[in-house]
Amino acid sequence: MIPLISLIEEYRSSYEVAWLQELRTYLIQRSKSLSALLSEEKIDGLTEKDLFHIFNGLVTVQPLDVVALVRTHGFEAVREHLKNFLYGSAPLEERFDIITASFPEVPQLAFMEVATLAQSRKFCIWDEDAKRTIVYIGHRHMHGLEETAFGEKISGLDYVFAKLALNHLREVLSAYMNNKMSFIDVYLFTRFAGNKIKGLQPSLEV
Repeated sequence: MIPLISLIEEYRSSYEVAWLQELRTYLIQRSKSLSALLSEEKIDGLTEKDLFHIFNGLVTVQPLDVVALVRTHGFEAVREHLKNFLYGSAPLEERFDIITASFPEVPQLAFMEVATLAQSRKFCIWDEDAKRTIVYIGHRHMHGLEETAFGEKISGLDYVFAKLALNHLREVLSAYMNNKMSFIDVYLFTRFAGNKIKGLQPSLEV
């Protein structure tokens, strides 16, 4: 069986396992909260207290030191960069490069996760499990992906091509699950797939 389809079949049969259900419920709740808090209409009213809520519930990286972030860069700068990343008119690769360069101490995954939960059809989470899944299904050199996309830190252009790769997963997953999937669903799938792949090929390099 094609590796991707095999993983989807296993995922579908494991859809209700406890850890997946708990993570899915948590992310759906977080998405509802962040999509409202960081909506284009409300983001200008974001408060410093809101930043703690945004950056302290992360699942891809450890919670951020929001106090240090604000002390170093200023609250207004953090808010404006978030706004630009989510809603700016420049191409996505430029907006990604701007926000990650402006806050080099913040893991790139933190911004990916927040943006994905705020806008689950426009942003994606390109973490180690996503990379491992793409490699395993034989798509490492597809969708415009370069080797730089599999490094610890990536460029905005890498992120754009990573999104293309994960969008392919989203479309196939939607077809097999008979439901329109978001990039949150893709994250849940790659978390599951990454665990399976690590068990099958513990020495697989990303």
